[in-house]
Amino acid sequence: SYSSNLFGYIKNCFEYAFRMRYISTNEFLFVDKDSVLAFVNVKPPKKDEERILTRKQLKDLYDATLDQEKRHPYYMPNYAIELATQTGMRVGELAALRWCDLQDGYIHIDYSEHRVDYEDHSELVIGEPKNLKHRKFPFNPLIEDIFHRIKNLGIESEFVFARENGERYTAHDISCACNRRGEEAGIENVCIHRIRRTVASELRKIYDIKTVASLLGHLEETDEAYYHYDNSEE
Repeated sequence: SYSSNLFGYIKNCFEYAFRMRYISTNEFLFVDKDSVLAFVNVKPPKKDEERILTRKQLKDLYDATLDQEKRHPYYMPNYAIELATQTGMRVGELAALRWCDLQDGYIHIDYSEHRVDYEDHSELVIGEPKNLKHRKFPFNPLIEDIFHRIKNLGIESEFVFARENGERYTAHDISCACNRRGEEAGIENVCIHRIRRTVASELRKIYDIKTVASLLGHLEETDEAYYHYDNSEE
């Protein structure tokens, strides 16, 4: 539910603040989730078909993305969307991906983009991924082809998804591009996280929950609760 998700976001904020030593004690450890949510009236959760993409929608999104790649080959967010359909990576992880993270036939996911808020300004920084878990995702022929096409463009940058001047595209850039590609494909409310849910559900058709959680960087209970959707009709 929305309230349960919000509770999780707040919990993660407190954990991050404690880990970064912005606060000396994580008081949220003493908050009882069930007691709080018992007083909250929430809207019914979205239907599964609104939270994931059907295979046809995924293909339409993929085709729209490839079309834009041909029109604008140096616009890297399109390649990031394409990689998301293959890996289910988080948008912050895509924005932080570096060439040195591609080793031995795997994408090593060790970093993510985060926004750090100060009293008078905010900054985007590259830090640890969500859940602080290192993971790696194996290449397949399509993934290899994505990186090969980007390499052939000759952009010099430590980041995979970078502008021609070497400056990396942000998570916001990638998110906006994803939403536009969805509109071009005739699909409402397309985001990288919706693609991530879709990839998780497709993987669950093949692999056990432990394997899928490892590939996507989830706790097993998180994958079971939030990333397993009923797309059996597809």
